[in-house]
Parts: sequence; structure tokens; C-alpha cells
Amino acid sequence: CLYLSERVKEINAMKANITDNSLLTGQMQEIQKKAAAIAARYHPQKIILFGSQASGDANAHSDIDLLVILETNRPTFEVSVEIAMMLDHNIPIDILVKTPGEVSRRLEMGDFFYRNILDNGLVLYERNC
Repeated sequence: CLYLSERVKEINAMKANITDNSLLTGQMQEIQKKAAAIAARYHPQKIILFGSQASGDANAHSDIDLLVILETNRPTFEVSVEIAMMLDHNIPIDILVKTPGEVSRRLEMGDFFYRNILDNGLVLYERNC
């Protein structure tokens, strides 16, 4: 179900033209570890990296933006806080947790933010089994 390492290789290949590739490799390793920890504990439908890390515009001060799509009966903000608290905070991270239904409703409303994440974000994890 988990295909993080292949995605990290693809992301690094996309960013190969940036001068400080060692910085990016370290950042992608951190992102990979964080996504793997979330996937192992919460078994989400998807984890999508978005923002500057996904677009190739990241620098040493960039945060990590993740959309975690999962089924839950709990308030999604509460799950976001719980995930943030379980992760190591050596890189700033913003975690947006939404249910599949919430994402679908936002897309039906024409929400550009979610459309942009789904169209341009990098799927780090997708549950397919």
C-alpha cells in the first residue's frame, strides 16, 4: 500500500536542477518519515504534499504542508493536532486533515484551494488495498 520511496525519488529528480540538492534530499527524507508515521498510525486514504515543497520552490526555511484524507468520526481539527503532536518538529509542518466527504464537498463547491492540492500536489501515500 505504501509507495513513499518511489515518490521521493521522483520528487528529487524533479528538483535536480536546484543547486543545494543535499538540503532537498534531507527535507524529502524528513517528509518521507513523517508521511510513513502518519500512514502507519492512521491508515489514511491519501497523504498529499502541497505548497512549496511540492512545487519545487522550497528553501531551508520552508514548512511542510500535508493534506491527510481519512475516514474519522472525530473532529478533523482534533486529529490534525494529534498528528502534529506525535511528529518530530525539526521542520515546521502544517497538517490539514479532511474526510473524503469533506474534500468532495469542497470540490463540488468549486474550492480552488483543494482543487489545486489535488491537481498539483504530490501523493506521498495512497491506500489501495
